[in-house]
Amino acid sequence: MPDYSPRELSCLLFKNDRGKAQNANAPDWTGELLINGRAHSAAMWTKQGQRGEYFSLSLKLKEQQKAPSAHQSAPKTYAPRGPVTNGPSNEPELPIQSAEAPEEDVPF
Repeated sequence: MPDYSPRELSCLLFKNDRGKAQNANAPDWTGELLINGRAHSAAMWTKQGQRGEYFSLSLKLKEQQKAPSAHQSAPKTYAPRGPVTNGPSNEPELPIQSAEAPEEDVPF
């Protein structure tokens, strides 16, 4: 990509000949832009549809594109498969108290 400083909400797309030669799914065009001061990369594909040629565009925050290094694995998240519990507790079980307390024990 030629020297280009991205501007706020403005994007120049450049032909991606090298990437397309290495990978058929690579974007046909690539570029950069700023959105709210944060750098984003743009990728655009030229496609054929029933009504003719059209463009498919993808914008990604540049910070999200960096793959985690070997010692920094991405956090894994899992959806629970049933009731969520905190597991066994190390605290002693408290005795169940009666719902009816004598009036002299009421603090107010």
